Amino acid sequence: MFSKSIVSQTVNSGRDSLQDSCNSVRKNNSPSRLGVISSGVLFGVLLILGMPEAANAAEIALLLAVPSLFDGAILIVATVALFGAIRVYSTVKGGLLAKSWQFFIIGLVCLVVAQLFRLADTAGYFQSPELLRPVIFTAMAGLFLLGVMKARRALS
Repeated sequence: MFSKSIVSQTVNSGRDSLQDSCNSVRKNNSPSRLGVISSGVLFGVLLILGMPEAANAAEIALLLAVPSLFDGAILIVATVALFGAIRVYSTVKGGLLAKSWQFFIIGLVCLVVAQLFRLADTAGYFQSPELLRPVIFTAMAGLFLLGVMKARRALS
C-alpha cells in the first residue's frame, strides 16, 4: 500500500514532533496547543499509514467513520486533560488535595489507554478482549470517585 520509506519518514518526523511537545511540557510545565494538536493529527496519520498490508478501503472507511472520529477526539481531549491534571498536581503537590489529583491523573491515564485500545482495535492492529475496555472504564470511574471522595474529605 505505502512504501516503507514513506512510513519510516513519517514515523521519524512524528517522533521529532512528539519530542518537541515533550520538551515544551518539561520547560513550561504545560503542553503547547500546537504540539498537542499536531501530535493528535500525527497519531491519526500514523494509524492510517501503519495499517497492516491486508487493510482495505472498507477498514480505512471504518476508521474514518463518525464513531472512530469521536474516539479520536476523546483521546485528544483526554490527553490534554491529563497534561492539565499533571500541571495542577505539580501545583498542589504535598498539599491536602494532592492525593485526589493523583487519582484523577491515574483515571485519565485509564481513559487514554482505553481509547488507544479502541482505535487500535478499529484499525485492525490487534483484537483486544471484549471485556478489556469495560474493565478499564470501570477502573477509571472508580478512580474518579476516589479522587472526588478524597477532595471532599480534604476540603471538609
